[in-house]
Amino acid sequence: MTQRHPNLPQHRPLTSAHRAGNTVQEARHAIALGCDLIETDIWLHNDRLDLRHMHRLGPIPILWERWRIRLDTSPLTLNMLLETIDADSLLFLDLKGDDPELGPAIVRELRQRAPGRRVALCGRDYPQLDAVLNEPEVTIFYSVGEEKEFAAAWPRLENMEWPAISIHRKLITPAVMDRLNAMNATVICWDVNTIDQARVLHHMGVDGFTSDNLDLLKNLVDHGAAALIQPETA
Repeated sequence: MTQRHPNLPQHRPLTSAHRAGNTVQEARHAIALGCDLIETDIWLHNDRLDLRHMHRLGPIPILWERWRIRLDTSPLTLNMLLETIDADSLLFLDLKGDDPELGPAIVRELRQRAPGRRVALCGRDYPQLDAVLNEPEVTIFYSVGEEKEFAAAWPRLENMEWPAISIHRKLITPAVMDRLNAMNATVICWDVNTIDQARVLHHMGVDGFTSDNLDLLKNLVDHGAAALIQPETA
């Protein structure tokens, strides 16, 4: 029988609430639903670990994203979130920006504020993840959002004892899954927001889904793989 990643829940499919950890209220809601992972965007800013998706406008306390801007008057930090959610909740921290100290800064914060607590990290700036690959508190997922990123991702995954990948659903093909299954990788797809998308991916061997659709995640939490069985037509 194929062994599953020892640092992750053993049931399948895994459920990951997209950006839920960017606010305390949304994190608590996702935890109450029973989601396995609370996905959270994290930045290193002036030695502070901020949780937000929006970009910061240099030293000015203004955040922006496409057509939206807002004042950064009360930033949520990793420590603040850790203090307000239970220790069993698994944060899935998506590393943002290109600061090479982000990964080590997260490990230092955990050891100081929440010793022994585990987190999962993902990101597309692989050196950030490489820096903490062997830290015992950390589970690493290399993220792949574009075809060109496979060139750097494959050798890293193949050298891991327990490979794990966070990948956009558009990149899942039978050939990609064959290669991932051959190395016993844990595969979580993002941008999965309908039951039909989840069914197709599950059939191909995907382990879990990062979704904005809380109803979909709740269905998967309540019914597991049974929710992904295609209903028979009359």
